[in-house]
Amino acid sequence: MAVLARELGLHLVVSVGSGVTRIRPGDRVFGLYRSTSAAVNDPAQGAFQSYTEDLTSNITTSETPYPEASLFPLAMLTASSALFDRAQLGLYLPEQQARPSSGKAVIIWGGSSSVGCCAIQLAVAAGYEVYIPASTHNHALMQKIGATHA
Repeated sequence: MAVLARELGLHLVVSVGSGVTRIRPGDRVFGLYRSTSAAVNDPAQGAFQSYTEDLTSNITTSETPYPEASLFPLAMLTASSALFDRAQLGLYLPEQQARPSSGKAVIIWGGSSSVGCCAIQLAVAAGYEVYIPASTHNHALMQKIGATHA
């Protein structure tokens, strides 16, 4: 059995500290919460609370329905762990500006899934050519999000 050391969640911002400028009350954000971190071990800091503090927040658009938006953090975490964790593939990490092509390639199976779509974009940002074995009806989507070969 695997136990994640962090919780992911999607919330509506109620208030922010005086030094916070990027996020405002009323924004919908997805974040990483520290509830079950060994260092914190405090369920009151979890994603399932009415009010909580998160470690990192990213704004999601108001047009994205909650069920779809709530999938994104876990899909992104799963994709990034598989690609960049040293115990997995250990690929070069993406940087704030996309890396130029490294001349290296990666094959991503299941590219049209939520995890696959995140993996494609992360691999491209890290400078990899991305090959996707995909059905013909998914080729346009795969290429739109960065796959080099679908």
